[in-house]
Amino acid sequence: MEIIKTNNIVLPKVEFSKEQLATFVKNDLAEIDENLEPTKKRALVNKIIAHYDEQRKDITRMWDDEKKRFMSDVKDALKPAVDLKEALTAEINAKSEKEKAAKLEEIKALPGFDFYSQFFEIDEKWLNKTTSIDDIAQTIEKTNRDMIDRERAIEAAATSHNLEPSKYVDMLKKLHTTEDIIQRITEDAELLKSREPKEEPKPSSDGKKHTVTLVLSGTIEQLTDLKAYMAKIGVEYKKVTS
Repeated sequence: MEIIKTNNIVLPKVEFSKEQLATFVKNDLAEIDENLEPTKKRALVNKIIAHYDEQRKDITRMWDDEKKRFMSDVKDALKPAVDLKEALTAEINAKSEKEKAAKLEEIKALPGFDFYSQFFEIDEKWLNKTTSIDDIAQTIEKTNRDMIDRERAIEAAATSHNLEPSKYVDMLKKLHTTEDIIQRITEDAELLKSREPKEEPKPSSDGKKHTVTLVLSGTIEQLTDLKAYMAKIGVEYKKVTS
């Protein structure tokens, strides 16, 4: 049933003729002395505009007041319905949150969730009714297989460079790509290698025997071991008397 009808709304009636108003304005403008300075002319034109525009504003204000009263009355009449809608919405939202909390616990109990949660947050779409637990379980299983393969590739790359893998596996949790992590492993390995002390080259043998005089100091055991080593590598020695 149509309750609000436009013919029940009484608005102020405006007696207005566009053509007549245009004639009045034209006549008023014609009365302005053409010999006046532009500044004075403009002031008279402003008075003409203000005279008619003020009448327009008065009518508009009456319409606005009627509009505001109408909107307020309708709003007051609808308040019981609006209040009930808000209460029902709150009840529906509370039920929805309860269902989402229950589903969240069900998701956390899925096989492989603990491993999955090390790398990813729960997708909010999973809590919707349209996403089944079976679909979520399949997603977790597939994602975990991929992450395990990535872990193994990273561990193999780190081990091949004698680096501790755990540091680089942890980078997966920050969602770095496998390629970026392996590149980091290569760079770290090269850096460590560059810091290793360089082995001094051994002097090449010229095939000739050289004689040097040394003064050795050590325990009997140390000197005995040195004597045995020198004999082993073919170094001749003899006691020098002063």
